[in-house]
Amino acid sequence: MSIFKLKIVVLGMVGVGKTDIIRRFLRQDLITDYKLTVGIDIFTKYLAYEEGKIALISIWDIAGQSRFEDIRKTFYNNADGAMIIFNLYNMPSFAKAKQLVDEIRDFI
Repeated sequence: MSIFKLKIVVLGMVGVGKTDIIRRFLRQDLITDYKLTVGIDIFTKYLAYEEGKIALISIWDIAGQSRFEDIRKTFYNNADGAMIIFNLYNMPSFAKAKQLVDEIRDFI
């Protein structure tokens, strides 16, 4: 059996639902007690993608608060992909998503 490792960073403004989306993917549950991510949370999940082949997906939930902007880029190293989350009812989060796309292109 072979294991393929994949690192995905999840980015977006504070409060747009990054952690909720990740938890739905991992466990199919909803967050009932919302708490801000401080710094970073790392989640992992094994997925079978072919017979005898497994992917270990490492999902890095990066805090959206502006105070973490200086250290956020250090978490991009060795990332294989990124998911940028925004809220259509929060237009500043859409503007921030555009900025994050430009920022992440330098690393991935």
